[in-house]
Amino acid sequence: MASRSPANEAEEEAYENGWAALSRLMDSGASWSGRERHCAYLNLGEAGFVDVSGVSGLDFIDDGRALAATDWDGDGAVDLWLAHRTGPRLRFLRNQSTGESHFAAFTLRGVTCNRDGVGARVTLVAGDRQWSREVRAGEGYLAQSSTTLTFGLGAVESLEDVIVTWPGGEEEHLGALAVDRRWSVVQGAGEAVELPARGPLSREAGPFWPERDSAARVVLRTPLPLAPKLQAALYPDGVEGRARLVNLWASWCAPCVEELGAFARRSDELSYVGLDVLAVAVDPAGDGEAAAALFEDRIAPLMAAEPFGPVRPEQGVIDALLVLLESVLRGRDATALPVSLLIDRDDLIQVVYLGPVGVDRLLEDAHAYGIDGVGARPRSSHPGRWFYGMPRNLGALAAELESAGRGEEAAYYRALLRVQRSGRGRR
Repeated sequence: MASRSPANEAEEEAYENGWAALSRLMDSGASWSGRERHCAYLNLGEAGFVDVSGVSGLDFIDDGRALAATDWDGDGAVDLWLAHRTGPRLRFLRNQSTGESHFAAFTLRGVTCNRDGVGARVTLVAGDRQWSREVRAGEGYLAQSSTTLTFGLGAVESLEDVIVTWPGGEEEHLGALAVDRRWSVVQGAGEAVELPARGPLSREAGPFWPERDSAARVVLRTPLPLAPKLQAALYPDGVEGRARLVNLWASWCAPCVEELGAFARRSDELSYVGLDVLAVAVDPAGDGEAAAALFEDRIAPLMAAEPFGPVRPEQGVIDALLVLLESVLRGRDATALPVSLLIDRDDLIQVVYLGPVGVDRLLEDAHAYGIDGVGARPRSSHPGRWFYGMPRNLGALAAELESAGRGEEAAYYRALLRVQRSGRGRR
């Protein structure tokens, strides 16, 4: 439309009508150019290109808009980010190709040209083979790949020369460089400086846990039983007849540490009413000692009476708790910290706290939902008539746990689903 801007007043009405039609389409949820399914083509050189969309894993039905390439995990293989008009709006495709292929990566910094070296070309020479790439700003729709140029070299084990042609035509020869390295090149320096190797993405890091910027209290309309496998992992001592608060926290989360301090100062009251606090640290495995040390230095000295300590279950237990949270919260952000679950003495999840919870509120809820019989007490602050006993989607929950590698918990909820269905049949 912009390219068809009218040159005279006689054409203005049709042009404005076109923009109005486009606006109506957009307001109704339509796309200006929809159904742009992802495609991938393999360059066969002189033989042209062949469609490898299906075997590459890129053949998504999403209405695609942009692709950005970068070595996200630092293993020398280029990964992809895909953006779409339809959901999911963003996909990350990690390059997990196997083999002994080599690579070389270059980050340029301009001095007399632009700082990012946009427009510069890097050429690698190895025998009769050459590879060339340019630093570009912008690829696809509102997207940009990394300005670090990563070259896949296959079986090539050494480079005879690296040539950088800067914007304006200045050319620098960097000579022979080692492969499987990352190099920094500053315009005019005449040399490449090796950059430190990047570590791979940790598979033990678990989900990303940002700090929560607001607080909410969610009373479950239908309480959810906690699988016995999770019970054993979270409280192996097996004390019965007490309610528990499973508090997910991290050493870097300031609201988490402040909340734990408040629990510690009034731990005598919490213990007296029969509520045990389980402080589950979700720091990555490598930071577990730091979390334990922080708790010992800043939380433990505040204990008023019966102490509670940090709990560090295996990552799979934390993953399973996250699945449960996502199941009961239905779209709310379950991965921001702090987040806590109030579990009653019958091992039912009754209340979820998103963000810090005050001790007075916690004591009140401990009596109402954790220790005393819940009965038919109101489960919402909103007026009106409420109905109970609505079944949860235990089948979907079991499937999610199965995908997370938690087979025992998945089997438990599938068994509950069978009981649920048989109960309906008797009615």
